[in-house]
Amino acid sequence: MSWKNKFGFRTSLKVKVAVSYMLLFFISCSAVFLLLIFIIKQNLTTSGDALTSQQATDLERVYFLGIRAEQIGEILPPEQLSETDMSLINSHFPDAQVLFIYRRSPVNDIFDDQSAISPTAFCYQEGNYYELRRKQDNSLYHRRINIRQNLHNLRRKLNLMVYSYGRDNISIRLLEPDGTVLVESEHPHDPDLGKNGAAGLPGKGQTEFRFLRRLLPDGRVIEIGRNITELELKIRQYRELFLIISLIIVFGGGVIGWLVAVHFISGVRRVTSAAQQIYSGDYSHRIELRDEDAEIRELMETFNKMNARTEALMEELRIVTDDVAHDLRTPLTRISGNVELALSSRDVNTDFQSVCITVAEECARMKNLLDTMLEISRTNSRPDELHKVQIDFTELLSEAHELMMPLAEEKFIDFKLRLPDKKVNVFADKMKLQRLVANLLENAFKFTPSCGKVIINLEHDDRECRLLISDTGCGIAESDQKRIFERFFRADASRHFSGNGLGLALVNAIVAAHGWRIEVESIPGSGSVFTVFIPAQIT
Repeated sequence: MSWKNKFGFRTSLKVKVAVSYMLLFFISCSAVFLLLIFIIKQNLTTSGDALTSQQATDLERVYFLGIRAEQIGEILPPEQLSETDMSLINSHFPDAQVLFIYRRSPVNDIFDDQSAISPTAFCYQEGNYYELRRKQDNSLYHRRINIRQNLHNLRRKLNLMVYSYGRDNISIRLLEPDGTVLVESEHPHDPDLGKNGAAGLPGKGQTEFRFLRRLLPDGRVIEIGRNITELELKIRQYRELFLIISLIIVFGGGVIGWLVAVHFISGVRRVTSAAQQIYSGDYSHRIELRDEDAEIRELMETFNKMNARTEALMEELRIVTDDVAHDLRTPLTRISGNVELALSSRDVNTDFQSVCITVAEECARMKNLLDTMLEISRTNSRPDELHKVQIDFTELLSEAHELMMPLAEEKFIDFKLRLPDKKVNVFADKMKLQRLVANLLENAFKFTPSCGKVIINLEHDDRECRLLISDTGCGIAESDQKRIFERFFRADASRHFSGNGLGLALVNAIVAAHGWRIEVESIPGSGSVFTVFIPAQIT
């Protein structure tokens, strides 16, 4: 669907290119900025989640080890426990879950058993936590951990974290398997915060938390909520900044598109201007070649070649037309002269006189036909030779009405003239305009029966001047309406009337030479209306 059909108007190429550039820049900027916002948010969220995960790990160790969590040495994953140690542990504690292992601190040896030679494994089995390690004699040292005694240290660690990050920025809880709160940090706004996870986007005065829940082997849960209100506000600021940048880029894209279109369309406009001059009959016009793009330059060169060829053909046509007119008129004139000379003789009998009269009439008809054809050809091929002047159209129509009135009275036709109150001036060739009006009126009177109507109506507004000549004649079939302006075409309904089929062809040539437009509306059996449209800029 074109823009004209969709929006009811025809947009220029410059507007289309500019809008296309704006859409292209908008889509590109939107895609890039959305990707950037997504990456920034992911990076900020990932870094925040990593910090929260480390905090959960620290609290988990305090939960397991109590005060010793800050005194132990290097923490290692369970996978680094040797097969010997793992077999020894499984032999004494079947199905024990090794949570992590750690090495003793080289500075502060906090263990009672100095005979241990392997890392200490922290394990969970059937609701109990144990410290296990292999001794030098390959026996197993084990000690059951009392988790309840570590809750005091956990609460202390929890409060230190809250104090360090601020109560508005972090929320920590230790939950029983049934959801009961065992240890909890204070939050000044919402004591139930986090029960249902993070809220939506924070509005004014609202706070949003992102929660991490670490499930412990005994079913308890360490829950840490991190305030991401500042993060969301920062993302929102990024969005607003990117939106402003996008609008600037889109506007810049529109300007760039407009400039590109102006540069591109300048050559097309020059071609259009040349085509308009050629349409007016100036076949000598050529487009000046400048520093154009290759495609536009090729178009201009081809256009100039085509116009040169057309000019040569039109000149040849003019010469041939003049030669044919001269060659045909001369014998017709001689024949007419000889016939008139023969008729002037007193010794001519009646039969010979009748033949001479017929020949004279046919010669006159042929000369009229030839003159009309030449006038059509010259009008079509040389519209630049029209002698245009300012004409009072209302006066010209009044004269035509007065001239045709005797014929109307003879055929008992109601012949009316309707003119506007103010005179209407048109810029046209007066003789051609008179011929146009005369041919349309002759056509109307020819096909209008006695007691019919013929009306001349002149309308005028800011856009155009309209000449309407209507009749109540035989009308024109719809299939013939597109061909009535062709040379020698005669509709079936008009074949019993005299004529050569060139009247409307001449009218159409005169209309085209002036840059006007003609339309016909007709209903067979009811009459026809011929309308000549003259644009306001040339009235």
